[in-house]
Amino acid sequence: MTLRSPLAHALLAIAATAFLLAATPACAWSNAGHMASGAIAHDKLAVSDPAALRAVLSIMAHHPDAARFARNLGAAHGPVRDRLVFEWMARWPDDIRSTPWSHPEWHYQARVASGWTWLPYEAGEAAGAFDRNLAIALDPARPAGDRAIALCWVFHLTGDIQQPLHAGHHMSWRFYATDRLGTIAWVRPNVGDQPLELHQYWDHAAEDPLLDDSAGAADLASRAEALRLPADRSATLAPHARFAAWMGESRVLADRVVYRDTTLNAGRDRDHAAVLGPKANVRAYAIATLRIAMAGDRLANLLKGLR
Repeated sequence: MTLRSPLAHALLAIAATAFLLAATPACAWSNAGHMASGAIAHDKLAVSDPAALRAVLSIMAHHPDAARFARNLGAAHGPVRDRLVFEWMARWPDDIRSTPWSHPEWHYQARVASGWTWLPYEAGEAAGAFDRNLAIALDPARPAGDRAIALCWVFHLTGDIQQPLHAGHHMSWRFYATDRLGTIAWVRPNVGDQPLELHQYWDHAAEDPLLDDSAGAADLASRAEALRLPADRSATLAPHARFAAWMGESRVLADRVVYRDTTLNAGRDRDHAAVLGPKANVRAYAIATLRIAMAGDRLANLLKGLR
């Protein structure tokens, strides 16, 4: 047989599946990105359903990791503190990766969106985790501590899945076991810049690199809230169908934007990182900002009616 025969493709697919399922997942969005989505959700709920906002804060008072939140909130009080609670909720699942609460496989649900798209398998458990946690969060009969943990995961996963590389990645003869959500594909934003993992590039695409997490979140939330969002066709769907729709959007973006802008030539190591250039950087900045804005808006819609 030739190397590129259907049998060779099938054998590679089997090997790749095992490799990918054992892959270490990446983070989605930076801390500032997740915090911004939480801030946006807070601001929208404050207008559309203040009772739901108060319910979130009441439930969070029983969070088993309350000491961590207390340290991060510091001396903040009043509406400022309330908004900060939402920000730290959105990033909590990234902050606790070394604890028993961590579930690395929940952060993504990827399938091949570019290259060998005929391969049917998915890696990650984001959709199932979202459904389970949303059900717990919305159930007033569940212990408040369980609801608080579940709410943090709902906040986080709603943000995670808007990042294109948490739903789709590339597979080809160059990346025959996939590029692992862009974590083993290397790019440079501009000539002379330090190389970055493609996934890392997209995690930080919307933020000002000169700002720390707190200031960066405030800046990003302000810019995102100023955007006019497109009509959300997923808003009328059942929650599990909404999440599937968000995954579908991210996979389209992975194919049509993320991998097209790298011209599918991202390097397999730091020394061969592909240069993206100003046009790709501007587009990534705009799309990442929009997706974070949509995460906050979609989260607020999910939480309406929470009591």
